[in-house]
Amino acid sequence: MNLIRKSIILMCSVFLIFFIFSSSFAADVRVADILNRKAQFENERISITGAIYSFNDASAQTTQFYTIQDDWSDRLPVRTSTTQPDVGKRYTVTGVVTTDKYGVVFLSETSRQLIEQAAPVPKSEPVPVPVPEPEKNKWVMPLIIGAGAIFVVLVVVVIFMITRKPKGAQQSGVTQTLKLEPMDDSGKTIVMKRPPEGTMKLIPGKFIVLRGEDSRKEIRFQLPKEQISKEITFGRQAISEQNPYGHVQLKAPTVSKLQAKLIYANNGFTLVNYSTVNPTTVNGKTLAENESVPLSSGDTVAMGEVEFKYEA
Repeated sequence: MNLIRKSIILMCSVFLIFFIFSSSFAADVRVADILNRKAQFENERISITGAIYSFNDASAQTTQFYTIQDDWSDRLPVRTSTTQPDVGKRYTVTGVVTTDKYGVVFLSETSRQLIEQAAPVPKSEPVPVPVPEPEKNKWVMPLIIGAGAIFVVLVVVVIFMITRKPKGAQQSGVTQTLKLEPMDDSGKTIVMKRPPEGTMKLIPGKFIVLRGEDSRKEIRFQLPKEQISKEITFGRQAISEQNPYGHVQLKAPTVSKLQAKLIYANNGFTLVNYSTVNPTTVNGKTLAENESVPLSSGDTVAMGEVEFKYEA
């Protein structure tokens, strides 16, 4: 389990590093992407590189803002509360994408870095910025995402191969119990199936055999480790392969095919009678059909000629 836990932690750490790297790589985006996918970029922190196209002072209607033109000649207004940038110079501007009540998309500036000098640009004409062959970077992000996905799959495969047990193998000191067949635990009158060691847990309480069996001294019941309740039937019918630990066969001729049922719940047993021909008694009292009685330590239970004493 420690190996599995460490492997999962390693995988999550690598995935987080990959996510951070991918996010930082994708921070510098095109203005056209923002304008075409407003909902995706809303309230996202991004960076844009380009030349300052124009600057507008604050007025009664608006705060001061400037317009940045990226390398694809697309423009985006940028609201700023700091010093005025130089029109025509190139900056890398970082901020949060926001849409105002009129549907205009703009960038709320958080930082600005001058990256090179450029000739002033008239307000009436676009900045003559050469396009730096953007198609070269078109497949960079898909390649990074694909490589990250492949890496995660490889990590999962490695973890599976490390933790997988070979077929038929056993851990030291632990039996692979789920694949083992039930063991026969039959007496002269009472027939039961006993689970392999370690596969199930013992239920508190037992039946001491008082009459009707010359080899068995007691009956103990078990249930899967993850369960907290169980039902065990008693009767002359044979044990089925589908429920080998949920039935006790009583071969006595005075026992009905389905005589009674024992229910374990809330740390106690309750006996339910099914038979209308052969009596089921608790402390000498005969139970009616479908009548149930909670058992207490020391109670005697008789099913036909087979008699037990319950001990908690």
